[in-house]
Formats: sequence, C-alpha cells, structure tokens
Amino acid sequence: MWGMAWALLLDRGSARDLYAQAVAAGERLMAGLGKGETGTLRDDQIFPWIWAHVGLGKSPWSLGAREEAVSHFQRTLAVEPGDPERVRYLLAPALLVLGRNDEAEDLLTRYVEDAADWRYTWALLTFCQEGDSPAARRHLAAAVKADRDIASELLGAVRPEEADDERYSILFQDVWADTPGALEALRAQSAALAAVAKARKAKRKGEKKKRKRRRR
Repeated sequence: MWGMAWALLLDRGSARDLYAQAVAAGERLMAGLGKGETGTLRDDQIFPWIWAHVGLGKSPWSLGAREEAVSHFQRTLAVEPGDPERVRYLLAPALLVLGRNDEAEDLLTRYVEDAADWRYTWALLTFCQEGDSPAARRHLAAAVKADRDIASELLGAVRPEEADDERYSILFQDVWADTPGALEALRAQSAALAAVAKARKAKRKGEKKKRKRRRR
C-alpha cells in the first residue's frame, strides 16, 4: 500500500495510477482471504484498501470523471457498511452533483447523524428538491449553527485553512453555486445568525455594566 504515501507527492494523474495499484493489491489480498486461505479480514487489512479506494475516487473526481469517482466511493461502503472512514461524506454530495437525488436521500436517511457536513448536504438536497422552502431553510439553519466556517468558505468570505481536496467547501462549492437560491439563502442565514450573536454579545455587555453600577 506504499502507493498511497507516494501519491501525495505526485501530480493527480500519477497519483491516480498509484492508488489504482494499491487498490489492485488489496483486491488480490481480499480475494485470497475470501477463499479461506488465512481467515477473515482484519481492520489493519481492510482499511488500507479503503483508503486507497477513497484516494482512487478523489483522483478521477478532481480530473472530472465523476461517475467513476462515485463508483469507487460506493464500493467502499459495500465492503464496509459501517463506514468508519466516513466515505459517505464524499458520496452523498457527489451524488447531488450528478443529479442522483434519490440515491443521495437514501444515503442520508441510512446514516442518521449530526455532523456539520451531513447537515449541509441535507440542506443542499432539500434545496435541490424544493428550492428555497421552509424545510430547506430549517436544514440550512441547523447546518450553519453546527459549523459557520463551512458557510463562510462556501460563500468565499473566508479562505479554507486547509486548502486541499478534503474540504467539503472545496469539493462541493460548485454544486452549491449551481443550485438556485442555495447560496443566497446561506448568505442570509449566516447574516441572521451573526446579527443574533452580536445582539447577545451587546446584551451581555450591557448586563455586565449594570452589575458593576449596582456594586458601586
């Protein structure tokens, strides 16, 4: 699985080839284990294959081969449904990019969680299905409350600290921009929450001053 380490140092095309080699090596290992040669797969045996497959999915995604990328992400979930590597965070919005909304909804429903990336994807799915509806705004409010940095990055107000292909805001900014009303609602929601936070801060400051006067 050394291909994964070297892939970080190479251009995207070369990285794709090395990830493919790593995946092929993992396939041969799992084929042998499937025949009962050495028993069942251990975590330290399957996780390198999953990491390589995720890398192999990201490489074609960055090169524009998005259907291929999704197939790699789906393969990892088929082998490891518990998804400890959270491949679903990449797969769900990727399905939305391809217009496969029903599949994205099935995936979001299968894994119920409160992670910020998941909340943003729920919001995006609802905008794709309903436009700027009350349900879409509710999902969006929950997402922004969970992680305001993602909102700022999607809106271009803040540059991501980690400018790599791991960032949700880098991977899926285009689909947010291409979804009618999504960025406008995100901007409005971010502004509203910022105003609430400012008002609360001013209120706490005023109450603090009142307590000081009383003590005098």
